[in-house]
Amino acid sequence: MFAPLLATAALLLASISAPAMPQDDPVSHDGTFLIEGVKVWQVGHADTLFDVLIRDGWIVTLSSPGDNLSIAGSLTRIEAEEDWVIYPGLIHANWTGRFLTQPDSPYAEDATDPRTGPIPSMEYGARGALRGWTHVADYLDWDADGADSWRKYGFTSGQVLPRTGVVRGRAAVVSLNGLPLGEALLRREGHQVFGFSGARGSYPGTQMAALAYMRQALLDSARLKTGALRRANDPDLTDLGPAIFVADGRRQVENVLDLLQEFAPELPAVILGGDEAWLFSDRLKQQNVAVLYEADFGEAMKSDEDLKVKAVEERPYWQEPDAIRAAKRARHEEQVAGFMKLRESGVQCALVPPKGAKEWQDAFEQLQAAGMTAVDIWTSASEDVAQVLGLENAGKIDEGSGADFVIVAGELGPEADMAWVFADGRGWEFELEEEDSEKGEKGEEGEESGDGDSEDGVDMDGTWHVTVVTPMGDQEFYLIVDQAANSIDLTDEIGNPPDAGTGVGFKDDRLKFTFFVEEMEMEFTMFARVKGDSLTGKIDTDFVPVPGSCNRVSG
Repeated sequence: MFAPLLATAALLLASISAPAMPQDDPVSHDGTFLIEGVKVWQVGHADTLFDVLIRDGWIVTLSSPGDNLSIAGSLTRIEAEEDWVIYPGLIHANWTGRFLTQPDSPYAEDATDPRTGPIPSMEYGARGALRGWTHVADYLDWDADGADSWRKYGFTSGQVLPRTGVVRGRAAVVSLNGLPLGEALLRREGHQVFGFSGARGSYPGTQMAALAYMRQALLDSARLKTGALRRANDPDLTDLGPAIFVADGRRQVENVLDLLQEFAPELPAVILGGDEAWLFSDRLKQQNVAVLYEADFGEAMKSDEDLKVKAVEERPYWQEPDAIRAAKRARHEEQVAGFMKLRESGVQCALVPPKGAKEWQDAFEQLQAAGMTAVDIWTSASEDVAQVLGLENAGKIDEGSGADFVIVAGELGPEADMAWVFADGRGWEFELEEEDSEKGEKGEEGEESGDGDSEDGVDMDGTWHVTVVTPMGDQEFYLIVDQAANSIDLTDEIGNPPDAGTGVGFKDDRLKFTFFVEEMEMEFTMFARVKGDSLTGKIDTDFVPVPGSCNRVSG
């Protein structure tokens, strides 16, 4: 990772409390709420007006307007606009968290020294990969403010999975309510999680070894129940369900199905990841295994015309051959269509967002382009997730349900205009975008669309020197832009090895790209506009937008 972005990240974090940088983020509201005269999405339609009373994190009442509810104490009244509709809040089924150091297992066993002879049977030893006794909630380094970037897209709760080991321990479900973990934890005893990655630096270190480890764990768990083992209770093995198996690709999915069929046919199980799971739709239904499908599609594939692909006889050395591009497009289309195939086959399934909040918006658009409706996508990431995870009071709008929902102004979609988002009864009011009658006819600067620098074919290629203005001083780095290759690379000095940006996009005289700083667990997205050899824009983060400017130093 190169130094300028790390330094910029640190400066951005420091700037959060700086008064010179105004905050546009919505402020949370607490207490009792009465939303008056709002449409509620129920059973496939939203054509009835309700008054919705929220108290103590619950939807208390759904009543007809004018019922003169008797409400004790103070409350916040929200008068709905004509185009407002309430939808269930989205549930992130693989929420990324930070973790404290995990303790060594207190249930370690003696292990045979392989140097003295053959190992007589499967041995757990130090149990580095056997973490069934743990609960991820107990070592979660919870960031109460970390949900801000997701909440504005409609996410109100999330499931946190343990990441280490083969039998990894219990997942947790948390509310994205902006409060400390003690007030955000919705479920501590979540699903038991299994994974193929094994233990770091020790056995099992391969996928096949991890599969053998899972098999032995399931066998021993069954033997404990029958009394075949003297130990009456083993915290790692006593109860291994309901289970989530993290599995991607046909080989891992098939391995999980074979494992369950032979060694744990009654174990309630879910597959998370699910790439190519549609190939096993019949088996998934027969074995009653649900799928949480990760919509980690990457950027939508561009056409040859958009990539400005040259004819074979003129093809530069860096341009991908036609066959490779065609294979990538086919694979990408299969990934997007995979969830729709699962859904259409009757497999119980739900959607899981990709790593970044902005990538969720892009995945939403790709699913729509492939034929899913906005409502189906929303349902797949809310109500369907709740059903797969067994969250009884989530994913629906009804009396007695948790107050986890969004109020959308206008059409539902990847860029839905959020009026309010409620998580566990706390409300965030968002500033609605104003209607612009001239939108689409004029650019951001008031120029006619298609005139001057907004024309197609603006030359953005070359090396650009970037200066980012922060409250703590300027930061500088370089962009290497290649439109034909659809790439934007970043480096601290010309000549040094660059790092590749993701989410690259070009349109007219504008560009965008995203860069994730792993050391800081922070995502940057730069939006900029080119005019001649100058480029102006901003770097968007989870906290504040930071202005930047660029000059082309070579073409």
